[in-house]
Amino acid sequence: ASGCNKQKLINPKTRILFILYVLIYLNFLINPSWETEATILPERSKILPLAGRTIETLNPENNEVWATVPEASAKDVDRAVKAAQNAFELSWANLHPRDRAKYLRSLANQLRDNAEHLGTIETKDTGKIFRETKTQANYIAEYYDYFAGLADKVEGTVVPIDKPDMQVTTTRTPIGVVAAIIPWNSQMLLTAVKLAPALAMGNTVVIKASELAPVTL
Repeated sequence: ASGCNKQKLINPKTRILFILYVLIYLNFLINPSWETEATILPERSKILPLAGRTIETLNPENNEVWATVPEASAKDVDRAVKAAQNAFELSWANLHPRDRAKYLRSLANQLRDNAEHLGTIETKDTGKIFRETKTQANYIAEYYDYFAGLADKVEGTVVPIDKPDMQVTTTRTPIGVVAAIIPWNSQMLLTAVKLAPALAMGNTVVIKASELAPVTL
């Protein structure tokens, strides 16, 4: 199945799909009892899209439907962004960096523990070979470990100026809700490179998965 053109297998009338993960207290660790029916997850609860629409995703090996995912509307996106903003203001940004690091390391461990399971999902959804996707799940965990290590090492600087009666410093602070758009061909990897640094810094994240292969997320 490797190398199949997934775009040719998707109904051209399919609208853009948003799989939204709002990370509140980083409560989205991988569920080993994953089923092939997904839900949108704002505010740590499973909430179906307001319009109730779903999209079927195809296995490029045989062009058969193998999973169903929600198709979110603009209102669903608004809900997710508001939930992420609340999480940012009330908890995540104020959490001590060492504690944020613990959540990131926990996620890394979950990735390693579920590498074979996640590899199977990504292979079915994208057509990539299994030995690649299984290996990816293992080394992607290192991204989360790396940024966990940086979470409590964010430093400001003292800026030299020519005025003896002034002191100028810079301070790095989280900016708020980050929107991350993920392409279809490597969901786990391309999510990690966006998600890990944003979370480590204290931001919350709303993710738009590709409508062509969203299931790994």
